[in-house]
Amino acid sequence: SRGLGDVYKRQRFLLGSMGLFFVPFGVGLMVSYDLIARHLWAIAVASIVSTLLVLLSVGWTFQKIGRKP
Repeated sequence: SRGLGDVYKRQRFLLGSMGLFFVPFGVGLMVSYDLIARHLWAIAVASIVSTLLVLLSVGWTFQKIGRKP
């Protein structure tokens, strides 16, 4: 059985490598900067609308599931 020591070892590795995990994301942003800048409003509107839809659907589902008979 694995103990908490094993979890802490993996945690230290992942936290220590976190900067490396963001390098591909940063490079992708720099490479696609012109495309993102051209479509910034569409990206922002889509992000806001999708966030609101997720919040509403999760809230509605929680209310339906959480009702007591």
